[in-house]
Amino acid sequence: MQNKLIADLRALEVQDRINTVYKDIQSRKDLYREIEPHLLAELLGIYDADNPGSDWLKMKIAERQIIERAISDNPENFLLIERLVDKVSPDRQKILENLLETFEDTNTGNLSLLLPEEVEILERFKQEDVLYYSVNVIAQFSIKTENGSIMKFEGFIEDDGACIHLLTPYDERDGRFFNLTDCLIEYF
Repeated sequence: MQNKLIADLRALEVQDRINTVYKDIQSRKDLYREIEPHLLAELLGIYDADNPGSDWLKMKIAERQIIERAISDNPENFLLIERLVDKVSPDRQKILENLLETFEDTNTGNLSLLLPEEVEILERFKQEDVLYYSVNVIAQFSIKTENGSIMKFEGFIEDDGACIHLLTPYDERDGRFFNLTDCLIEYF
């Protein structure tokens, strides 16, 4: 059955293939869903899905990390507070410096002394550190349908540039694309 569906798509021009798959996604019949994602991309005119090129939107990402968890995973993350000291009032500086001293003496500290906005800043510092060293790369490719709608493919990219896991417009429809909401993103 799948071979016939592939053959039927191949018999069409690329734009007609795109429109056919788009209609299938919208109808939720999902006739073409089981086609291997790299092959589906190729059938829809994306010839570099194995190793996405410059026509893909590429993003290096760092997910938001809860600071308490980051510190419990690695106590050295407590030292992020040092970067916070010069960004607060003199009164808060003293509290933070005492917190750091306690940490240096005991390797523990009372994070409940941090204000919510300080926690937010620390989490952003951690994200920036993670992003700097990150190898988490996502690439997206958009295809325009005849009616102007957009379908996307999304791939997770290895450090050698190879796409190791490709998601299709079916996955996007079903909410399986990576949630970038709280991520720090660097486009390249």
